[in-house]
Amino acid sequence: MRITPLVCWSCNNWFIPKTLRKSKFCCNACRQQGFLKKAIPNFGFKYNDEEDLQEWRNILASNCKENKPECVECLFDRNYELYCSEVYKRGVDKYQKSAQEWLSITIQN
Repeated sequence: MRITPLVCWSCNNWFIPKTLRKSKFCCNACRQQGFLKKAIPNFGFKYNDEEDLQEWRNILASNCKENKPECVECLFDRNYELYCSEVYKRGVDKYQKSAQEWLSITIQN
């Protein structure tokens, strides 16, 4: 399993997890804030076209246990590796930057 950049569920910034364990938060402050008030992922996703959007909805529906239309939490709980790859491919942070854009900026600095 490779470590891919993820978006923090609390502050919506990209981060690289420090361990191979499941990770939702970029730092201890965000983790505490997430547990004090129930953290739900509110970062965005970008889609190339309608087929891409439908594929994303099918992935979420197949991994959802509560029959919610957009349940990213269930994908995180049930299939973490798929969650990581989909966030890397489709995720955008609060500045509307994709993982590839964030990595290119981070590597330059």
